[in-house]
Amino acid sequence: MGDIKSKKEAKDLSDSAKELERLEAVSAKHPFVFTDTEFYGRVYEVTSARLKVRIQSLDKLKISRVDRLTAIALNENEYLIGRIEKVIEVENVGTSIKESHIAEIGLIGSFSVDRKKNKGSFTRAVISVADIEASCYTLEGSNLSFFMTGIAATRTAADLPFGNYVLDKSVTAYINGNKLLQRHVALLGSS
Repeated sequence: MGDIKSKKEAKDLSDSAKELERLEAVSAKHPFVFTDTEFYGRVYEVTSARLKVRIQSLDKLKISRVDRLTAIALNENEYLIGRIEKVIEVENVGTSIKESHIAEIGLIGSFSVDRKKNKGSFTRAVISVADIEASCYTLEGSNLSFFMTGIAATRTAADLPFGNYVLDKSVTAYINGNKLLQRHVALLGSS
């Protein structure tokens, strides 16, 4: 009986690996496409710089951890980018729902996707606020790489390679040399 169970587990793992490869291939051709595995909840409260999201289930609670980057869909090509700052459990007294989990998100900017050119661009401005019931997704895997590459693509001639992003080691982080030297470095001397 142990062999039957291990063969079934091996087949399930093989099927999961094939599905993951298929999703990665789709994401490579069509950037910033989210699946149900990255979806974790819907917006229920909006302010100018913060959102509150109702997490759909306990399984989704595991992927909506503090300090994780998140994408909030405005439309097919526009997303708000935020950081999960707080996850709390709320007990609903007097309702059939025993408890729910809420994620508070601080917005850090907007991300536009040009699907024809296969490019993305990030801006620190919040171009538009999210609608109530907007879908929220965690940024991970190929979507995170595409987002980080979109940040790196906005560099200028004055930018210097600084290292790699912690969230995605394959993307190089840059600093603006002009701004660094003009604002934060002093040359001192004496005679």
